[in-house]
Amino acid sequence: MYPTGDTTVNPTDTIQAERIVSVALPRSIVVFSGLLDCGDSASRTWFALRALDTNGQGWVDIKVKQVSDWLGCDRSTIYRHLPNKTFFPYVIRSGGKVRVYLRAIAKVAIDFGLDVKGLGACTEFDPKWLGKHSLSVLYGTELEAQNGQRQAFQTAIHSTRGLKRSKIINPAKAVVIKSQREQVLTRERDRRRKEAGRSAVSPGFQARAFRFFRIAHDQSVPGVTQAEIANRLGRCDRTIRRRLSNATRIRCGLRPLNRRRVLQTLPPDVQKRYSEYLNHIHSDFASVQYGDRIIQIGRIKIGEETAQVYRLLTNVYEFNFPLLSMRRTRARLKRLVKAIEEQCTALNGLKH
Repeated sequence: MYPTGDTTVNPTDTIQAERIVSVALPRSIVVFSGLLDCGDSASRTWFALRALDTNGQGWVDIKVKQVSDWLGCDRSTIYRHLPNKTFFPYVIRSGGKVRVYLRAIAKVAIDFGLDVKGLGACTEFDPKWLGKHSLSVLYGTELEAQNGQRQAFQTAIHSTRGLKRSKIINPAKAVVIKSQREQVLTRERDRRRKEAGRSAVSPGFQARAFRFFRIAHDQSVPGVTQAEIANRLGRCDRTIRRRLSNATRIRCGLRPLNRRRVLQTLPPDVQKRYSEYLNHIHSDFASVQYGDRIIQIGRIKIGEETAQVYRLLTNVYEFNFPLLSMRRTRARLKRLVKAIEEQCTALNGLKH
């Protein structure tokens, strides 16, 4: 158990004869996307200090300047985060060094009302990403989008209903697959740019013919919508759209995301009917009734082809984060949440 009391206490009564020793700084930090974007910036320092606690003892001795240089942030940022008792219940100062006690992941998640799914995806971050708020939220959103896309594909593959497995396309492969026509266009584009003395096209900025991935009406590319990502992280759709925007990423010095919008062809009779409807409303995009659901349709012209009406599906992205399972942590959180629910049920029973 952690000690209780003020965030900062007189160290002479507790560690008078104890020598605080700084620890080695790791090259990567394990983070959860849900907690990283919980709305409290102190979570970034908390993740960093957890990485220093290699023995799992629940506390770590640090030099604030050393940690700030490691994360690439100001010392004032670390000092501003340390008084946060949600993450650091007890802090002891001793000269130029600080002993910080750390709360467990499961307890912090419960404080923010997160369940096992709310923890989000888990991976290893570069320390410099946590030092800057803009980088941490952009990479955290990218991590959550990757996790949602992977889960959608796994759910579709193991579903006992719906399409056959041969008709389900992996979204990670759909982003990089190029048709024979696209390969020819790519070579021609690169040749023209080379003759003109221009540099190669940056990843993520494809020609219009490469921004879409077309599938047949009986195929599927499982993905995650920006609205679903926003719901997972407790953010609005506009925030997620901005974070996944390549313009925002370039402004923050990040590599553009390679992505495509999935277009599903419609049966000829359905396409004709929707084309007439779009002409009637004088628009190229609309939400229409398709069977028992509402779908998005759009009239899109790709290259030199004639404009056609497609069903608009989700964006698919190319990601490179190696995801970690962290099964023990998730299992511990699940047990704690269940215990809290049982206690609440028992208390309600006593009141009645």
